[in-house]
Amino acid sequence: MNIMTQFNHNQKSMSSREVADLTEKRHPDVKRDCEIMFQGLGIDARKFAHIYFDTMNRQQTEYLLDEELTMTLVTGYNIVLRNRVIKRWKELENQTKLSDTEDDNVKSFTIPSDSTAKYAFMNVVIPSGSWDIRSGLIVDTKTTISVIDGKELVDEKARVAILNITNITSKNVYLDGKKWCVIGDSITEKNYRSTYNYHYYVANSVKDMAVYNYGISGSGFYNRSGVASTITQTDIDILTVFFGTNDWANVASHNKLLGTFLDTGTTTVSGCINTLLSALIAKFPTKIIAIFTPLPRLTNWGSNATANAQGYTLEQLSNLIIQYAKHYSLPYLDLYHESNLPVWNNDANVYYFTAPSLSTPDGLHPNDAGHKVIAGKVKAFLESIVAVS
Repeated sequence: MNIMTQFNHNQKSMSSREVADLTEKRHPDVKRDCEIMFQGLGIDARKFAHIYFDTMNRQQTEYLLDEELTMTLVTGYNIVLRNRVIKRWKELENQTKLSDTEDDNVKSFTIPSDSTAKYAFMNVVIPSGSWDIRSGLIVDTKTTISVIDGKELVDEKARVAILNITNITSKNVYLDGKKWCVIGDSITEKNYRSTYNYHYYVANSVKDMAVYNYGISGSGFYNRSGVASTITQTDIDILTVFFGTNDWANVASHNKLLGTFLDTGTTTVSGCINTLLSALIAKFPTKIIAIFTPLPRLTNWGSNATANAQGYTLEQLSNLIIQYAKHYSLPYLDLYHESNLPVWNNDANVYYFTAPSLSTPDGLHPNDAGHKVIAGKVKAFLESIVAVS
């Protein structure tokens, strides 16, 4: 993690991400504390906001704090946690240093001889303009590393490469060793449309996570309302339900109306949702059960989509799923409204929805690039609900 920047030559900063690590808090909680502090001090939070890319290559925001703001932030934390931050600040003060030289165009970058650091990153900030200065940037050093595992040392790519090489993993271990039952349709099922699915990418990013795949292509609430009875594992930690797109699309075969909230039986899609969730809760009352809404699809996205033959849109179905989740106090991930997969955009459709073995996208099934986006959201979502369970 690159937690040091230069505000003005040697003015160091500590990121909200490192504060979270040192105090064993969730980064979203530390960010919230920062925003409360900024508001109380009458400071514009945007002046301290910094964009970074996580290991899933998603754009995220952190705050870079100077020593005064860092100490102000942790004043309300307990003594042990506050002491960790103070010690870390002392380490920062004794580490890297960027100094002026006789030549105004040359800076001296030094690291103490007793430092255990293996790598050093330099952030070059140009106040105005948008120039790429890498071709003219010269670093004079005895040993130069330009490539790690075939990856160029360029900002985030280098950070990810070093994390992989040195086996430095996240301190967030909420999902380590968990057993996850994934219930869904062709997006969950292992098939030709992607090399790996979202659940693989999540499990592969943590330690010893087991995944039980109950994905069946073409299925939905309409024909799997009894899925609870098919689950043979009993030592599950998490169950997720990812249905909906086939309930909307396959009305010609199942001929079910959307129905109304709290319908019973299986003559409507609403009744099927109710039946499925009730049965899962009855069979796994002490386990974490969560719901994902369906992704937008090329043939039905946004809030002005065309209704299907039974008179409802994919968004209306998604909103009904959310209504049931709230009714049964189940956490939900709204992928219909917050997937970051703009399937209606031709370039995005090609990039995220073209199967490895095909040359054109289908506007429905994510490929590996799409599954990685979903995985990033699912992992953060699961970590948030497991952490408080």
